[in-house]
Amino acid sequence: MKQFLIGQFGEFDEIKQHRDFRKEFYGVKACFMKNETELDKLITCSKKDNFKICVHFPLRSGKWRLRDPQYLSKDD
Repeated sequence: MKQFLIGQFGEFDEIKQHRDFRKEFYGVKACFMKNETELDKLITCSKKDNFKICVHFPLRSGKWRLRDPQYLSKDD
């Protein structure tokens, strides 16, 4: 059952990643990353360790005036 995620909030914490992540997990849920460097670290690790990245809005901190998205789908 590959339904488990761990969270990475604000920055990519390599110690947390290696401590908490298990090979049978689905991926990492990321939000409020402080800059592109942190995102690059997460992307590099996801490619190396073969896991998915899930976005918990907002992905980047300081980019949105509101905490929640104004819409989730362009469909009616």
